[in-house]
Amino acid sequence: MMRYAKCLGSLNVSALAYYYGYCCIFRNVIAADDDPNRNFGRMYKWRNLQEGFQEAKICRKPIFLLIHKPGCPTCEKLKPKFANSIRILDLSQRFVMVGVRKGEISAQDEARFQPDGTYVPRILFFTPDGEFMRDIYNRHPKADDKYKYFYSSTSQIIDSMILALERCSVKNR
Repeated sequence: MMRYAKCLGSLNVSALAYYYGYCCIFRNVIAADDDPNRNFGRMYKWRNLQEGFQEAKICRKPIFLLIHKPGCPTCEKLKPKFANSIRILDLSQRFVMVGVRKGEISAQDEARFQPDGTYVPRILFFTPDGEFMRDIYNRHPKADDKYKYFYSSTSQIIDSMILALERCSVKNR
């Protein structure tokens, strides 16, 4: 009888460990349902403004800041392109990915995140120390100079991500 009790005890411990492991693995997926950035890709590790800027300082990674607005037709058009881009996902591992809804930025921070207007979607890049990289913008020949930080295609975003990484690696030498 004692042998069965030991076995049953280890089964309970095994089941608990399995459940705990399952919850740890899938915690981010479950929490992603509450994430306002989830439509830009569940595979990305999205952070809010405060978490993102803190993490960047610690990890020494540049910041990719996406400002969007739910229901915005242009944002909705970009979401599936962004979410399905393997190259952006790959590059994102070298950034702290920060996603913010347009109305979530505090009044004191608004000017910092609106270098040329309040349009959305807007993608801005910052150094690991939180310094805005004003020179990293959409340089595509057909890009609108009036909206430098607006991107309509993944290739435009990828080009700017690569430029931001190059700029940060040169700065850290």
